[in-house]
Parts: sequence; structure tokens; C-alpha cells
Amino acid sequence: MDPPAPVEPYAQAIDPLTAEPVPQPETTFATPDPSVLPVYPSAPMPLVYPPQPYNPYAATAPQRPQDNGMAIAGLVCSLIGICSCVTVIVGLILGHIGLAKANRGEAGGRSMALAAVIIGYIVLALYVGFFGTLIVLGVNGELD
Repeated sequence: MDPPAPVEPYAQAIDPLTAEPVPQPETTFATPDPSVLPVYPSAPMPLVYPPQPYNPYAATAPQRPQDNGMAIAGLVCSLIGICSCVTVIVGLILGHIGLAKANRGEAGGRSMALAAVIIGYIVLALYVGFFGTLIVLGVNGELD
């Protein structure tokens, strides 16, 4: 018995039991009648622009607003206020003004302004507690 002729494996289906090609039914496709097809109006061709050279500076990220000077000054005054009581009040005022500007979107530095306000209130509370304790102890005669 002669070996079967080589068959294109992707062209036909092969029966696994007999290793012979399986006959396939013929499929025919009808061409549509052009008189039945819908007619679409021709759309204008889109404009095609020539490719532009690569510019690494053209696609930069949007710039964030410049840091708020009031926020910076408020943070510095609040930090210096640890040593001197007067600059804490100035730091609180500047911090609130800077925070308002940052919330309105006029300037950046919202986190610095928030830090100035928080540090200012903490330092102010420590000063009030310290001087309040001194006053209470002085009135009761404990400081003599």
C-alpha cells in the first residue's frame, strides 16, 4: 500500500481515523445587486496635514500657579513665633490670607498656608497656656 499523497493541512479538514481529507460542501456567495444597495452622499475628504517635526517643549505639563508669598511669609512668621510671641499673630494673619488666595485659585502654596495656620494656632495655644499658668500661679502666691 502506498502512503497517501501529502495534503495541505490548512486547506482541508482531515478525518483522524482514516487520515483522509473530508469532503467539504461548496459554498457560493451571491454578489449583491447594485440597484438594491443604499446610496450615501459622498462626504468631503478630511484635511491631511503633513507631519510636524518633534518638539520636546511643545507637550509640557500645565504649569501650576506660583507659590503664594503670603503663605511663605506666614509659615516663616509662625515658625519664628516659637521664640517670639508677636510674630505668631502675624503668621496667623498671613497664613489665613494665603489660604484664602490658594482656595480661590489665585495662587499656589495651599499646603504652606495651611501649615502656617496650624503651627500658628498650636504655638498661640502654648503661649496662652503658659502665660495663663503663670498668672494663676502668681495670683495664688505660688511664684514667691
